[in-house]
Amino acid sequence: MGLMSLTSQAWYDLLSEALFAPNSRAKLHGLATALKSLVAIDSLLILVYLPHQRPVFYYKDADHKWRKNNIDEFLSGYYLLDPFYQAAEVCRAPCLCRLNSISSEDFYDTEYYESWYKQSGLIDEVNYLIPVDGGPVLAISLAKNMDHSLFSQTEISLLSTILPLVKGLLQEVWSQGLTPEISAGDSEAAHHRALREAQKNFGRSLLTEREFEIVQLLLKGHSTKSIAGKLDISPTTIKVHRKNIYAKLDISSHSELFSLFFDALSTVTPAEGEDPLIRYHMSRRR
Repeated sequence: MGLMSLTSQAWYDLLSEALFAPNSRAKLHGLATALKSLVAIDSLLILVYLPHQRPVFYYKDADHKWRKNNIDEFLSGYYLLDPFYQAAEVCRAPCLCRLNSISSEDFYDTEYYESWYKQSGLIDEVNYLIPVDGGPVLAISLAKNMDHSLFSQTEISLLSTILPLVKGLLQEVWSQGLTPEISAGDSEAAHHRALREAQKNFGRSLLTEREFEIVQLLLKGHSTKSIAGKLDISPTTIKVHRKNIYAKLDISSHSELFSLFFDALSTVTPAEGEDPLIRYHMSRRR
């Protein structure tokens, strides 16, 4: 069956099913079905970004043939480096965000893309980000896999047109039933705080302030060119800093930097201000 248009009776039938579904889960499923009838997508996820814990997934339709099952990896710490997670942290108004509008211009050349995003089998992604009372941000991730082209401007315009509808339905779902399911326990909140502390302090004990600043940007998916623009220094200087960083961290590549970061995360505790590499190297010497 082909895709529907916003003026078709079939679209309004699907929309009605979503709006008048008997419970929150059914409403989310109905909304997902309606969205998939409008735009050709290969992966649809509905989740909530929370202020004090890891994201929580409520709907997953991501079983296309390319996809590696890496949701667990995402929740173990990769979410901290995800462009949409970072966008959600500063989101104050409902919006439709596209990957290339919130990431560096050379995102597809970055190690984050190679080491995680590409492993998901995806080529392009947009997210509805809908803030709700109390600080959480509800999100709908729509993505295309590598068999397809990027989202067209027509598709983006179509998805943008229904933003008020998506906002209203998600906010209604939140108020009617999702909130009680996600109260963060003390251990979950402590684990998230520990991951954030580890991210903020990774490498601080071994690197100069400038090197530390560059590492933070590398971990957030920026390339040499992007970092040079942000710090207003030449790409050649960034390359010299990267060489020194790799030497001090006893690694030889950007991919090893990512591996070291996630290895260090596995040893974190809620120690405020501590470089996770200190505890990581201590565990290695035992």
